[in-house]
Amino acid sequence: MNYSYIIIALLAGAVFAIQPGVNENLGRYFNHPIQASFVSFLVGTLLLLLLNFGLGLKFPSTEKLGAVAWWLWLAGGAIGAFVVTAALTIQPKIGAGVWISSFIFGQLVMSVLLDNYGWLGLTVHPLNSMRALGVFLLALGAMLIAFY
Repeated sequence: MNYSYIIIALLAGAVFAIQPGVNENLGRYFNHPIQASFVSFLVGTLLLLLLNFGLGLKFPSTEKLGAVAWWLWLAGGAIGAFVVTAALTIQPKIGAGVWISSFIFGQLVMSVLLDNYGWLGLTVHPLNSMRALGVFLLALGAMLIAFY
């Protein structure tokens, strides 16, 4: 296993935990959480556009873009918009710890299901007793953070 990937994933998780708070602050300048989410995605889109040009990457052809299944276009954008807006709206009400622990637990349960069944065409990684124990312990941790 390449441990640098795990370190990057941990850093991404740490930065992701900051995002709802940043967006909450951003939301104070607008009339609605949707507006703050829009600004967040607009800045992200512009940054990715600059990176694309800066790295000398070419945009995919219209043929390749047209070959992408409609549900992939919809799901990718809709999931991102839902997550950012939900975090922006809910985290201030329940706190960063409860939001992130609940969010991570939801991610873990879905990722274990995706791995176990190979949904979305992913490689199968069967659920075993140690993975199940990990899910249980994370659920326990999330409950302790949420309720105590």
